[in-house]
Amino acid sequence: MTDNSNDIIFGEKPILQFGLYCNETDDLTKTYVLADNDNEEVEQSPLNPKEKALLVEYEKDIDDQLKGFDVVGQRLSQIKKQKLFRGSHRSFHQYCLDRFGFGCSYAKRVIEASKCVENLKSVPIGTVCIPANESQARPMVDLCPKDQVKVGKQTKEDVGTREPTTKDFEQAKSKVIPAKTSKKTPKAKAKASKDEAQEPSQVIPLPSNPAPLSSGGWFVVPADFHKGIDLPTLQELSEAAKTLKYIGWDSKRQA
Repeated sequence: MTDNSNDIIFGEKPILQFGLYCNETDDLTKTYVLADNDNEEVEQSPLNPKEKALLVEYEKDIDDQLKGFDVVGQRLSQIKKQKLFRGSHRSFHQYCLDRFGFGCSYAKRVIEASKCVENLKSVPIGTVCIPANESQARPMVDLCPKDQVKVGKQTKEDVGTREPTTKDFEQAKSKVIPAKTSKKTPKAKAKASKDEAQEPSQVIPLPSNPAPLSSGGWFVVPADFHKGIDLPTLQELSEAAKTLKYIGWDSKRQA
């Protein structure tokens, strides 16, 4: 942690978020540059009146949950980004545990789900299904906004006027978002295996009574010599080396 005049920097991780803190007794605004990490500990510092009012408003919306889970996610995201938890806690994770009874993992899921809902609400009403809870949004949180809309539209086509379920969103995702598969088809894989098996070996057979190399005793073979054979273990190689050490080779038959 370094402290230079009015600028304070916390943490050693890459800087991702910026927060502002204004002390009523200071003439200048102090800028806190903080790493965006749920478990990253920051220095506790008092909130200014505006920040206190925002925190009270956000916490009330989270406690009431009357405006939907997406609003809860938005409020958690705002508390996290603005570092409004620093007035009482050193980390967002500990703040969530003490204040709401859940950890940052659940908070992160709700935040991502709220972003998904916000994206789906940006398209014309009635053309997509909007998740009613975090679990329904979960299948889409790992998708880009464009693909989230595709899944929302497909779900609407599938369920019609019926209320969708989590399974409906999962099935719609499987329809419009192709699963990641190998580039080679089964036929291509079979052909490649057959061609590899028929490929002539480039292994140079060693003589029945090989001689050590003058450069130091190492044998040089092609890189693919192991194809189609069982490789010996390190223990077997070690024993073979010990055996070769005591073999008497005829100097006239050196390779």
